[in-house]
Amino acid sequence: MSHIRLSRVPGAQGAGETRRVEYHLVLDPAQSSYVLRGEKTIRDDERFDVWEDATTVDFVLEQSSTTLLEGDLRVPASAFFGRQIPSFKATNTEDPLRRSWALAAFAKVFFGHLAGVYVPELDRVVDVAKSIMERTHVGA
Repeated sequence: MSHIRLSRVPGAQGAGETRRVEYHLVLDPAQSSYVLRGEKTIRDDERFDVWEDATTVDFVLEQSSTTLLEGDLRVPASAFFGRQIPSFKATNTEDPLRRSWALAAFAKVFFGHLAGVYVPELDRVVDVAKSIMERTHVGA
């Protein structure tokens, strides 16, 4: 069975936050013979590398437990936005509203992990902006 797991990685105090995304994708579900296992690490370090972190996966491709390929898989922006994102599909429901909700929930988690690592103060900025709006605008 395929799955994607997102997790926080405990780190040294004062270090930037680190998140890990683990993939286990069965590519031939009828026979379960091809499996792509992968891991990406999302870490705020001294380089501005959010795109590289988000679109690079260390992977192993196996067939019947035999390693066929392994290495780094990098997804260019044109492929990510032009092919990968449009190919996402929610399964186990025919309801278009539930499918839209599932895809939006995935996007919120994925991009939320990026924001949590690279812009951890974002929630505070939103709260301050809301507070300013409440104090300076009178509702009708």
